[in-house]
Amino acid sequence: MGMQMLIALLVLLAGLASGYLVGFAHGRAQVRPPVPRAVCGCGHTLGFHQGGTGPCHGRVDRQAPSWGHGHGHGHEPVRERCTCRLYDGPELLGRVIAPELVEREDGDDQGA
Repeated sequence: MGMQMLIALLVLLAGLASGYLVGFAHGRAQVRPPVPRAVCGCGHTLGFHQGGTGPCHGRVDRQAPSWGHGHGHGHEPVRERCTCRLYDGPELLGRVIAPELVEREDGDDQGA
């Protein structure tokens, strides 16, 4: 009975080891899905747009023509303010589901 237990243990360990090696060889790493972000059409997040109601305060890189040093014309990188005027990305869930609570103006807190 002792020999049968030893053989069963060896078969079990061989199965576990081969399963681990096959998974390792295939490179099966757990890949997390990307975190969704509220991004405007200009590529900046909601934080650059004054809470979604104002213009964008982000910076963009563009290539501007350069005419310096007698080398003719070329391009040099320039950082400018983003020209986006209003956030057009997805609406945040908290603003959609939970409306703001307001107090009644007439001061009548008691029932009729």
